[in-house]
Formats: sequence, C-alpha cells, structure tokens
Amino acid sequence: KTRSHEELVLAFENEFLELGSGVAAQASLRSYVDSSLTLPSKRYPKMRFIVFSVILILGAAVFAAASARDVMIALKPRNIQGLENVLYDVSNPKSPNYGKYLTVEEAASITAPAAEDIQRVVNWLKIHLKAERVTVSLGRDFIRATLPDRSADIVMDHLHNSRSVISRMKKDNRIQLSAQEAEHVMDLKSIVALVWDVSITEDKEHLDISKQTEGDLTIRRRYRQDRMQRNTFAPLVSGSPSNQKKSYQMPIDLVASSGKNNTQMVWGPGTYGYLQSDLKTYYSEFKVQAKTSDVSTYGYQGVPGGDNFGEATLDVEVITGLAPGVRTYVANTNTSKSTEEGLGFGYAFLDFVQTLASQPQIPNVLSLSLGSLSSDSCEILCQQVQKSGYSEQQCVKYMNEQRQVCMMDSGDQEDLINVAFMKLGARGMTIVAASGDGGSHYSFQPFPDSGIGHALNKVSCALNFPTFPAASPYVTAIGGTQWNNGDIAHPVAWSASGGGFSWRYAAPSYQTAAVNAYLKANSGASNFPPANAFNGTNRAYPDLAALADNVPIVIQGSTTGAGGTSASAPAWGGIFSMLNDQRLSKGLAPLGFVNPRLYQIASSNPGEAVYDVTDGNFACASDCSCCSTGFPAAQGWDPTTGLGSPLWPGLTKYLLN
Repeated sequence: KTRSHEELVLAFENEFLELGSGVAAQASLRSYVDSSLTLPSKRYPKMRFIVFSVILILGAAVFAAASARDVMIALKPRNIQGLENVLYDVSNPKSPNYGKYLTVEEAASITAPAAEDIQRVVNWLKIHLKAERVTVSLGRDFIRATLPDRSADIVMDHLHNSRSVISRMKKDNRIQLSAQEAEHVMDLKSIVALVWDVSITEDKEHLDISKQTEGDLTIRRRYRQDRMQRNTFAPLVSGSPSNQKKSYQMPIDLVASSGKNNTQMVWGPGTYGYLQSDLKTYYSEFKVQAKTSDVSTYGYQGVPGGDNFGEATLDVEVITGLAPGVRTYVANTNTSKSTEEGLGFGYAFLDFVQTLASQPQIPNVLSLSLGSLSSDSCEILCQQVQKSGYSEQQCVKYMNEQRQVCMMDSGDQEDLINVAFMKLGARGMTIVAASGDGGSHYSFQPFPDSGIGHALNKVSCALNFPTFPAASPYVTAIGGTQWNNGDIAHPVAWSASGGGFSWRYAAPSYQTAAVNAYLKANSGASNFPPANAFNGTNRAYPDLAALADNVPIVIQGSTTGAGGTSASAPAWGGIFSMLNDQRLSKGLAPLGFVNPRLYQIASSNPGEAVYDVTDGNFACASDCSCCSTGFPAAQGWDPTTGLGSPLWPGLTKYLLN
C-alpha cells in the first residue's frame, strides 16, 4: 500500500526469482493474493490488473515447477585429520595455542572442498541435470539444487549411500542411466559424501497435536511416562535448582554478570519450544534469579502438547535454573513431523549444525538432549535379527516405525555432523549431549515384546548399542545420577543412564588411559558384558554425569516431575556457562571443547572437580526392565557416570586459569 505500481511489480519479480520450490512459490503467491484483496481499487485503479497479471505468470511458473524436487548434496570434507589436530591443539591447556580459537573462515578453509570440485558438481547439476536453481552453502561444503524429477532420481538412486536406512527401505527400482550419465556419476562419487531429498525435512505434514488419534496419544503417553511423571517429585528432596546447587556445592545466589558475550543454546526440531509464562512461574516457584527477557526463540516457536515441547521446556528451565543471567536461545530449526520422530531428525540435525558452524557468531555452550541409537547400532540390530528368520527389509521397516529409536540415516551422516562438531569446538563452543535413557542396551526402553520386537529385545540384551550424538568423540556426553533417600551429597548412578562404546569411532587419546584402567579392573565382574558385546578400543561414553531423577519443571501451567539424561545434559550446560561467565570476566576465552582438560584434571587431581560415583549399574532401561549384563559404576571413569558429577569448588579451581 506504500509502494508505487512499478515498485510492487519489481517486488513480485524479485520474489519470483528467489523462490526455491513449488511449495515456497505457492506460499508466497498466497500471501500476495491475500494482500491484493485489501488494496483500495479507487486509490490504485491499475493495481488489480497488475496484481492478477503477475499472479497468472507466477501461477504458470508454479504449475511448471510442481514436478521439481530439491536435493541436498554434501561434498566430502578435506583434511579432517587437520581439523581434528587443530581442535585438540586449541583445547589442550598444555599447548601454547590453548584458547586461541579459529574464526569461521579459518575453520571452513581447513575442510572446504577444492573450488574446482565444487564447480564440477555445480556444472553437472546445471548443464546435465537441468537444475532450475543451485545454491552453495556459506561453508562451501553443501549444495542445494532444484531438479526435475528424473534428475532428482539420478542423484538419489546413484549417489546415495547404499547402507543408509532410506536406501535399504527403497525397492530395487532404480532409474537406469545412459553411458554418459553413468560416467558423470562415477566421476562425482569420489567428491560427494551424502545426498538426500529435502522433502524428508520439509514435508507438508507438520505435527498438529489437536488432530492426533487416540492411538497416537497412547503411544505419546507411554513414551512420556518414563520422562515426565506428573506430580511425583518430593519438594524437599527434588532436583530443584537450589537443591542441585547444594549438591554440586555451587553458591545458591550465583548469577552471571559477564554480559552479552556469554550465550548458551538448547536445540530440537518438531514441536520443540517453550512458554514464557511457564518460565515466569518456574522462576517464581523455585526462586531462580533469572529473567524471562534473557531467553528467546531461535527459529520456530514449537507446539504445546508435543513430546519435544516438553523436552524444550525441561532443557530451558534446567539450563537457566543453573545459569541465571546467561543469554539463552531455544532453537527449533525444523517443524516437519519426520524430524521429531523419524529419519528426518538426522538430516534436520545435520542441517542445523553445519549451518551453525557457518555463522560468524556462535553460542559458547550448546546443549543437546535429543538423539537416538546410532546408525551402526540400528544396522547391527537388523543384521542380528535375521538369525531369527526376519528379513533385513522387515527389520528396517519395523525400526523406522518405532518412535525416536533409529533417527540417524547412516554413518556418513554422523561423520558429517562430527565435522561440524569439530569446527564448532575449534571456534570455542562447548557441546554437551545426553547419553540416553536406555542403559547400554536400548534407546529408551525395550521394543513391544512380540514378533520381531521380541527377537530385537533378545539381540539388544546380548550386545552394547550406543546412541548418537553422545558417542561422538567431539561432544561432552552426560550420563545420569540419582539421590537415594534424599542424600544430595553422595549421588549414585541412575539405573537407566545411557553409556557404552561406539561401534564406529576410535577412542580419543584424551580418555584411553582412564577407559583402559576401568576395563582392566572390572571386566571380570559377574554381570559384566562379554568382550564380544562391545568394542573396548572405541570411543567410550559418557564423560560426566548429573542428576537425572525427580527434576521439577513447569509446563503449560502445571508443575510436574521430569528426568532422564535430558535433565543431566542442560545441567552441565548451565554449569559450563557459569564457568565461562567467570572466565570472560577475567578476560579469558570460553572453555570450548573441554574433554581433554577434564580428563587431565581427573587424572592429576581425582575427586576435586567431580564427585566420583562408584555405586550403580545400568543393565536396565527407563521402564525398569533389565538385561542380565551391564556396565557397573566404579572408581575413576566408568560407562555409567563417566568421570562423575559436578563439584563447583574444584571446577573453579582448575578451569578458571
């Protein structure tokens, strides 16, 4: 209404040029149609003619593009070893480069593909596959293309990882290539790491809680009952912020004061979000000296009533409860249904971390409560269950129907997420990740115990099945503890605390001595898993632990009990933020990737910075069903509680210099 006719037409044209897909074009078109209906025709006598002329042009374009699809191509990173070397160098307090973090350009330049390789892929997409639009990411390692259907099929059928879940679910009806097309594909396989159809994370179906069936609600209730037991906590011994601070020997009235440069973030997709009114009530009820104005949404708002909405509420209340005054972002970067409960999660996760790694400014702490069994865990489960007469496709289909159990599509996908983790760590970010709520055997709890579910439960109890991202060597994985009989000074291992050994990633040097000592001292225990049930030479997790039981939150106006390592991870996230607050006030850099330093401190000064939890075993899952073997808590590091739970006096003694 404030533009001339010419300006409005130009705006239409510019918007049309920027459209990346038919869905976006239709959404943009609808917004222009809606606005055109309110234009005063007497004041702008030519406006309707101009508006609807452009609408006809746009409509034709949308119709023509209806069969186009967007695909994402991840290029293979170069010099991953070089990036890891830099990460360890800036994270090692014995190095002269400790705390000398990289800029976004410096981090990207280490692994960015060669310019000529990027151009080869772009030319192939534009010239041979007739791409309508090609966009290269800021980090120069991801390419998005809008392609005709057949071209998209060529990418997905012939450049996709054959061991990914999506490939194994796909029927054997791959598109046939001409000799020239096959030559081009072979030429590009050496520089392409991963491809995916963007529709898996940009589907039209978003989670609408109001439209879910009674069956859906039953599944949701069963899933949530282990993590949010309404009104079950005892106020005098609950894991309120003040009680947790007492347990960790933190000053009750400690509030961050370093200013805007100290930031923290929690992330999740789907319905992930929170209510400002819940925060206000939580701060008032539990006497938290925090301001709701210090918390804001990054991306989407989330949907009250969803599982991930409860997850976000737990995350933000715990992290700000222990780190009041720290600028906090609640990030939701994708609301598609598949990202909350299925394979879309892994791709939304990859998209989030690689985008975050390309930003000039990043938060100092990132807390990740969501995850699932690693892709290798899910593949091994389906390999083993074939011995019981089930086909691989039957297993893959069944696993994909289980909620938040197998959400990582492939090891290649996890490898790319790890590259982003290394970039973020090399730039000074501390990443904490929940270790899971299914002990060493499950994602959360056993499968329904009939048919293939029964067979999978037998396999699950026989082997160790790690989760991701906790099993990444480049995050600080957080397990769980609990207080027996209200004894907040002597926590024990929470029975369902996730942990174990990766099937994919080698043990990082910072933890090998601690892990080897544990295996040597405990592998002869009566219920210790047999040697073939896990790979003791690989990355072991968790690294630390915090309270995972009887943690109160306020959600949608009601006070309720929650728990799981989804409560432990943001607790440590908040503690790291408070340590950063004091470091920044001293003119020091933020902690960044803290694992090497933590293991050094635990070795040279045991029992000072962390309380060594030696009581407990996690043969059980969050629903209290148990297997016959499990890793016991023990002196020093263990796969149940890692190095131990926080002790603020020791942390400040050793991490503020």
